[in-house]
Amino acid sequence: MAESFENKNLEILLKKLPDTEGPQQIELLADLTVAFREINPEKVIEFGKQGLELLQDSKEKKLKLVILNEICRAYHYLSKYQTSLEYGFKALELSNASNDDLHKATAINRIGTTYLNMALFNQALECFMQALKIYENIGDKRGIAGLYINIGLVCSKIGDREKALEYYSKAMRTLKEVNDKRSLAILYNPILMYNPAMPRLSPMFSYILRACIIILVAFTMIQRNIKRLWSILGKHLKSRKKSVRSLE
Repeated sequence: MAESFENKNLEILLKKLPDTEGPQQIELLADLTVAFREINPEKVIEFGKQGLELLQDSKEKKLKLVILNEICRAYHYLSKYQTSLEYGFKALELSNASNDDLHKATAINRIGTTYLNMALFNQALECFMQALKIYENIGDKRGIAGLYINIGLVCSKIGDREKALEYYSKAMRTLKEVNDKRSLAILYNPILMYNPAMPRLSPMFSYILRACIIILVAFTMIQRNIKRLWSILGKHLKSRKKSVRSLE
């Protein structure tokens, strides 16, 4: 499935694309929309629209939902909020029709995030609460933690720091349960800033704190990339050993 792209190499995916067709090409395009999520939103849109065009006469729904949600996210990053909402509501409609709770929660969450950036705080909060209920029902702790953070963001935007801290703290406890160090590192800053027990920080100390958090996030990402590199290298060495044995 498209969400399992993490162990795939982006260059390999791109090299495979010209030689694939049919269902394999659609799945590859969906993989690419996910792979480019944090790198290039324009590429997400490019590959996503290619995938949607190929899916026009297909009954495949899960890949279409993946692509719609990723395009929604990409337009959001480009600050094209109305277009983001358009794709978000398409994903929501399809997930309702296919009874797909996971993608339904994703769509509602992304719609809510767009509302948040449009300063439509009531609509954003309503979406986040709906998505939170779905994630709780299916037991998705990462999804739950993400919604706690988003609800905390809404609370902070409307000036309710105490409520924001409550939801950030809930998110931190949930992220610790799933051992998500990267998200935890990002979350420490708002928790420290909003905690009334913390002394008022000087601007210099705030900059130092933020720098430490950025370094910690970068370190966790480097660790993850090293693990992937060792995994790829291990597979390569195994294939080399097999080829040497065949030559013998």
